[in-house]
Amino acid sequence: MHTKLIKIGNSKGVRIPKEFLHGFTDDTQFQMKRDGNKLILIPAQPTREKWVEQMMKEAPSVEETFVLNDFDENEWEWK
Repeated sequence: MHTKLIKIGNSKGVRIPKEFLHGFTDDTQFQMKRDGNKLILIPAQPTREKWVEQMMKEAPSVEETFVLNDFDENEWEWK
């Protein structure tokens, strides 16, 4: 399939046929790389996607992380 560069404001763009866009939404962001004369588009992962799940796997339990002192136990109001 062939396409050509088109003017978009002060930039240039390429129209991507819908056959290539299956599974992507209108707000999908891509990382773009150049490899010689090839342009490579890779769907970008949200910066913190699944970071909570990963942290929970790697982090010690809350009980192991915090050491309570007299202030924590007697003066702090836990809600």
